[in-house]
Amino acid sequence: MAISFDDLVQRAEKRNRHKVKTPFVMKMPNDEPDLVVERPDAVKSMQFEETSTAIGQLRILLGKDFNRVWELFRGQDISVATMLISQMWEHWDDSDIRVVEGGKGA
Repeated sequence: MAISFDDLVQRAEKRNRHKVKTPFVMKMPNDEPDLVVERPDAVKSMQFEETSTAIGQLRILLGKDFNRVWELFRGQDISVATMLISQMWEHWDDSDIRVVEGGKGA
């Protein structure tokens, strides 16, 4: 039996309804406009997973805003960059590990 792409989309939307769809927002220093990062779509997410470096992951997630953020990392520890990446994914709740309501640990 064949499945349609539309059916896959509907099933994925149902599975992901707990995930936050709002953009990640970070206040920038020196009264610059806030950094606003939209939740990545499937293509960006797969590109992100394919990239094993922090700089590559930031380029994918930040897109046109990469250069705005790049200079902020100068003189900082790499953990600042990895923390930004983690904070974005935590905001979007992109974790397949969830507590099942009524299950153990709930």
